[in-house]
Amino acid sequence: MFRNIPTFILGLLLLITAPTTLLAAESGSLVMGIFPYLNAHKLYRIYLPVKHHLEQVLNRPVILATAPDYRSFLERTAAGDYDLVVTAPHFALLSEQESGFRRVGKALPRLQGALIVRRDQDIEWISDLKGRAVAMPDELAIITFLGEELMQQHDLNTEEDVEILNVAGINRPLLLVSRGQVDAAVTVAGVINSMPVYVQDSLKVLDLTRDVPHIMFMASPDLDEASFQLIHDSLLEFHESGAGGRFFRDSQLGGLEPILDEDMQALEDFVVLLQLRRH
Repeated sequence: MFRNIPTFILGLLLLITAPTTLLAAESGSLVMGIFPYLNAHKLYRIYLPVKHHLEQVLNRPVILATAPDYRSFLERTAAGDYDLVVTAPHFALLSEQESGFRRVGKALPRLQGALIVRRDQDIEWISDLKGRAVAMPDELAIITFLGEELMQQHDLNTEEDVEILNVAGINRPLLLVSRGQVDAAVTVAGVINSMPVYVQDSLKVLDLTRDVPHIMFMASPDLDEASFQLIHDSLLEFHESGAGGRFFRDSQLGGLEPILDEDMQALEDFVVLLQLRRH
């Protein structure tokens, strides 16, 4: 069906749309779903080395897929659209609890949020955000949960005292605050360092959230045991190869290590929030 479509274009098509019917048409393929924390083009470019690595290890095609938003990604994960997922840590625990997904590995760095404002504003304390607008990622993102928690710790009711604007991606909140369209932004700590210098110079980090486990790789319970073991072992060692080193540098994930019980236990409260908010 897809023989005449260039691989890169096909990859982008699947990343943008990724309906079950299209993915199922590629019989014998392994589908790796990536949660949409970046746009489809960036996700495909960053995760292409992982695709090539798994194709060599498994000797079968690997399709990269995503979803339009976090909610639909959760739905597609639960529906069995993906054989392997690269997912947010609280999504990983939910997929384990509700769908029986198996642990592959977690990114080495801890994940932390940053609350950022413009330097030219009269905002020195988190309490100064009362009555202001704050941009955050998707309402289901763990960074959003962490940002809300931080403000609540400073006696700000996130439903009454501040106006929360949820936007797609982790870069857009920073762009909105730099342009003066909102008063503050919550995003992944360190993202500001990848922005243009003029944007960095106009902003400052007001505070940081607590840290939690980072992105996790999880395997579907429907994946056969031999494939699971090959994926598990090869991805935990992927950083040792040249392509793996470049991937973990470009993705800023550092490498993968086993997911421990205490990692999942630290995410249980976020799963409760996720279950309340996803419907």
